[in-house]
Amino acid sequence: YLWQDKAFINSFLPSLTSVYLIVMILFVNALLQIKKYDHTAFSILKGFIGLYLLSIGLNFIGFIQVWLIIQFSSILLSAYLFVLGFKIHLKGQPVAKYFLLTWSLHLFLIILFVFQLKGYMYYHPFLINGLFIGSALEATLLSMVVGYKIRVLRFQKEAAEKREISKHKEQYMFLREQ
Repeated sequence: YLWQDKAFINSFLPSLTSVYLIVMILFVNALLQIKKYDHTAFSILKGFIGLYLLSIGLNFIGFIQVWLIIQFSSILLSAYLFVLGFKIHLKGQPVAKYFLLTWSLHLFLIILFVFQLKGYMYYHPFLINGLFIGSALEATLLSMVVGYKIRVLRFQKEAAEKREISKHKEQYMFLREQ
């Protein structure tokens, strides 16, 4: 559709999918501050990134089964991110509950989409587009979460600046009294 005269580009779709998954891992890591809350989990995510980099390399040398690696690891990554989001939520990260909401909705719509494709559910226009709707909802909700996080960071910065100004005023008053 996008490159009608260059069908060979389709053979690089596994690499594009791997790049997308790497970017998603980096985004979730930054959003949930995984390195701060769980160093082991951060190392496991680096392992997933390494696997996707390997998939890109395998795709470029023409390994045909690269899709199986990506699909299987994506299932594991999705489940792992869900568990990790829950774990970080229990540790007190306020943004994690929003991540869990969006990730749960996205995974639920993917499951419904797959069930419909396999014939376990009747055709419904909403479900056939569930994958796209889920992705759009996830992007929208996570954008709102990023906005919330930026607002919280700004309030924290302003509070720190006020404390610093107060500290300098106290030091100034102390020095004036000397």
